[in-house]
Amino acid sequence: MQEVGDVLYKAMKGWGTDEKAIYDAAERVQSQEQWWEVQREFKSAHSDMQKGDMLKALKSELNDGEEAKLRDILQKNGVDWAWPQSSDPDAIRICMRIYDKFRS
Repeated sequence: MQEVGDVLYKAMKGWGTDEKAIYDAAERVQSQEQWWEVQREFKSAHSDMQKGDMLKALKSELNDGEEAKLRDILQKNGVDWAWPQSSDPDAIRICMRIYDKFRS
């Protein structure tokens, strides 16, 4: 998943944003765990962009419509853009209740 993070970084670095590269990279993420891995790899390798916060970087580069398209691509693969990265069982249960409430 390091490669996905690198593609996202390159798509956002410098002048302009390569939205197609972002969407193509998102298509390669096939699970929530992979999405978390991409975020961890991005933080480790690209701390110069939004202090390694990939979601913050994406939000700063994409307009509302572009962000919605990215979220749709991820959701199609069962990935929730903002699902927390936590191994705390209580935090996970709380998040799942909130998530289920909004999905209904």
